[in-house]
Formats: sequence, structure tokens, C-alpha cells
Amino acid sequence: MAGIKEAIQSLLTKCEAIDGIAHVRIWNNQLNYEIDGQIYDFPKPAIFIETQIPNLFVPLGGGYSQSDVYFNIHIVHEQFDAGYGTFEQNIDVFDLRAKVIAALNLFKPTNCTPLMKYSEQQDFEHTNLYHYQISWLCGVIDDAGVDTSNDITKDPPTDLTVTGSVEVEIANNQNENYRKIWHAQ
Repeated sequence: MAGIKEAIQSLLTKCEAIDGIAHVRIWNNQLNYEIDGQIYDFPKPAIFIETQIPNLFVPLGGGYSQSDVYFNIHIVHEQFDAGYGTFEQNIDVFDLRAKVIAALNLFKPTNCTPLMKYSEQQDFEHTNLYHYQISWLCGVIDDAGVDTSNDITKDPPTDLTVTGSVEVEIANNQNENYRKIWHAQ
């Protein structure tokens, strides 16, 4: 069974594989807590994943439901001085942005449709910590409500042998049925 938890976990794993990223976690406003000295100094550059499900889930039947899900990717980059004479300017974060987009564009988290980027937000009031956000949209199928206690699906037989003749009814593209007989050799 997979639901939103598995989708988030697959996205965390995908982000951990991005070259140059030192820390990946679920977003819990860590940036402001670090600035205020209320949390540990996390390694940077860092990615934090925020999940929002603003729409109602639509029941699909059998315990399955579907909704849009928004994943906001927070990139936190630390830079005191890039060394090219513009102390307050951080353009290196755009290299990280490009890596994140390359990794996540059309990525399919578990039980989700492919991610589609729909917005970006720059940090216009930053100190040495720069906060860049990229927002993604996809659909998620949640099967947390599926009852598997009396699951009747079975694996098909793999040792099936046909002897004699087999008659199969086939529908052709004019919606007329006809029968075909195959003879086993």
C-alpha cells in the first residue's frame, strides 16, 4: 500500500541523489528557526520538501482516492561573499536551482503523476542564507483506505499446458463477435 508518505519518501530519496546537496529533510520552517538560534546549524546547501494538499480527495472506489498535491522545494544556500565584488548578490544559487529542476522535471514520486513545475520564488531579503523555492504539482493516488484483508487476486498459473482445441470468442473492431479455434501442436 502506498499513500502520501511513500510519495514524500521517494521525493526525499530523489533529492538526496542531487549532486552538491548536503542535507535533505521535510520542511518545518528550519530556516527561520536556524536564524533565530532555535535549531541546529544544518549542512548547506540543503533541500527541504513541503507538502500541501489543498484540494479535496476524490473517491475512486474500492478505497482508492485521488487529489492534486503540491511539493514546494526549498533550497537553502549559504554564501558570505562569492568573491566577484558583489557582496549582497548570490547567483550561485541558480546553479542549484538548475540541478533541482533537471532532477525533478517529470519525476514520478510513488503513486503520483509526473511532477510539473508551476512556480518559482526568489529570496529578495536575505542575509548570508539564501532561500529559493520551486513549486511542483502532480496528482496522487492514495490507497491507504483499501481493504486488503480479503484480496482475491491471485498470480496466474505459469505451468499452463493446452492440449486439444481451444475456442475463444474475439470481438473485432466492428463490434461483431466471431469464434476462432486454435489447435495445440
